[in-house]
Amino acid sequence: MKKLPEDFIKRISEQRPNDHSVFLDAIQRDVISSIQLNESKETSLFQEADHVPWWPKGRFLNERPKFTQDPLFHAGAYYSQESSSMFVGWVAEQVLAGKEQVRVLDLCAAPGGKSLLLSSIIGERGCLISNEINKTRNAILVENLVKWGATNVIVTQGDAASFAKCEDYFDLILVDAPCSGEGMFRKDDVAIAEWSLANVEMCARRQEDILKDVLPLLRDDGHLIYSTCTFSVQENEAQSEWVVSHEGMEGVSFDVPGDWQIEEVKGEGYVGYKFLPHKVKGEGFYCSVFKRADGLVSRGKYKGYPKIWYRKANKTELAEAKKWLELEREIIVSKYDTLHAINMSWEEYSETVGKLFVTMAGVEIGKMLREDLVPSHSLALQPNVHSGVQRLLIDKGQALDYLCKEEMKIETPITGWALVVYENISLGWVKVLKQRINNYYPKEWKIRYRES
Repeated sequence: MKKLPEDFIKRISEQRPNDHSVFLDAIQRDVISSIQLNESKETSLFQEADHVPWWPKGRFLNERPKFTQDPLFHAGAYYSQESSSMFVGWVAEQVLAGKEQVRVLDLCAAPGGKSLLLSSIIGERGCLISNEINKTRNAILVENLVKWGATNVIVTQGDAASFAKCEDYFDLILVDAPCSGEGMFRKDDVAIAEWSLANVEMCARRQEDILKDVLPLLRDDGHLIYSTCTFSVQENEAQSEWVVSHEGMEGVSFDVPGDWQIEEVKGEGYVGYKFLPHKVKGEGFYCSVFKRADGLVSRGKYKGYPKIWYRKANKTELAEAKKWLELEREIIVSKYDTLHAINMSWEEYSETVGKLFVTMAGVEIGKMLREDLVPSHSLALQPNVHSGVQRLLIDKGQALDYLCKEEMKIETPITGWALVVYENISLGWVKVLKQRINNYYPKEWKIRYRES
């Protein structure tokens, strides 16, 4: 039995006098495992598992697999994600329906599950800016997006105020706000240990500061999705009330199927959607959606941006990129001569997003050495690698050798660069030489422990 904080128990008992016992009992149940399938990397895995009602590519698992021992997990064929949070994907589909060119911001994005949802929904229609201020978590975000093979994402590292130049720019902003984490009590003992009423109040203040900075970034008719993984009124309903108190912002409601068992909270001008552990097959979650009906007053905090570290590709670089990537994209080049493919024009990039602190500029294709290209790992995990690039087909044992960066002894007529492919999904690069095969899997991502 988990020992829940007394103040938390008291508050839930007061908020939910009729069902607090069953609510608190549900937090003591086993964690429910779920995954999101990658529609661009087809696999037979989990196809027969129960579907997550609000997300067609979501699956419930009867037990949690050993993900690190599965090459397809490292290849980005699926991602371990909490089922309730997949509701963001369903909502985003509703608000972006019918829009042809979109710009989307996931402000507090790490570890990246919701960015994967948004990237899939946007597709070829535009670009997702996925932001995470914490350096360590930002690296995890980049890793997950690279493995997924996202082709329409730029990752930035900054706080909400750093986006001041991007006023009236985004069609959709997701603020999955830092919170007290009450909805994660069932699966995270650290969340229980760190919880306090003072921490709830601190989180609420921080959430309001974030919202102040992001509201001016919305275009007219743009939408804001606000979400948390907590149950507290201060962090949920109170923040929703704060948003609609601003002139030009209005709440948005949806026709949510009743059999999903999502609890609707109707406030003054908004509707909140609550995922409660005794009602849904998932963890605690809150979501509310808003629309910018007309103009908002600028925050006026823009003080300039650092120098942009990218330029437009020349003819030689463009020709080299086309040899490796079958995807129509703008090609830009970093100051380190690395080619990147982005899903927006160079002019737009250089005027807006490129002036932020960018940690992943679209698809990193590779680094130019004189007139030749050394391919990047990011390119290998794309579903759009040029059909002329060599493929080295391997079995599961060889795949684990590769992911552990162990020596690979494979007889092959291939020479030079080749994609390592397991069950029709690529894992990365090798370079086949006369006497050996060089393994180019990133050392920082390698499997540290391998079961015998």
